Amino acid sequence: MATKRTERVISDPKAIRALAHPARIAVLNELLTERTRTATEFAEIIGLTPSAMSYHLRALERFGLIERAPADGDGRERRWRRVPVGWRIESEQPAVTAPAEAALVAGFLDHQRREVLDYIEAAEEGPWREAGALMRTVRWLTRAQVETISDQLREILDSYPDEGPGEPGARPVAATTTLFPVLQSHETQH
Repeated sequence: MATKRTERVISDPKAIRALAHPARIAVLNELLTERTRTATEFAEIIGLTPSAMSYHLRALERFGLIERAPADGDGRERRWRRVPVGWRIESEQPAVTAPAEAALVAGFLDHQRREVLDYIEAAEEGPWREAGALMRTVRWLTRAQVETISDQLREILDSYPDEGPGEPGARPVAATTTLFPVLQSHETQH
């Protein structure tokens, strides 16, 4: 059984805005699976210079979301990996940070959308093809019920390993859950 992960709460408006930078969102998305990357590798993927990328990597390290991976070989190559910690945004000033929070969510959802479409387009055959699930449902819930469901889902996911394959044949599988109130049409009008 996997160990229970700790969860980091990010509430400082400056930190939330800093995390919303597209390069930092891209780094966090890249490191969701068990891979490590160098600043140069990230720079090639994201389209920045290695020095600019190093700046963003150090910022994410300060937030405690990524860390330097143990050195391989001669140690000249500095690799980065994610910190096995969950995190969530709980802004101290939601009205101030709403645009940054929206940018964070958009960055993660865009990445997820690309991964799902890539998988579908690859038309992989076999047992993995049928194992995936994309579900959308709407239920009438209280805030307490939403919090309970969130806790239960976190417990279920935390019971599985998040670092390396736990069993033969295991592969990284993305799990995204969104629980949010659906705005009624009168709520979205200004």
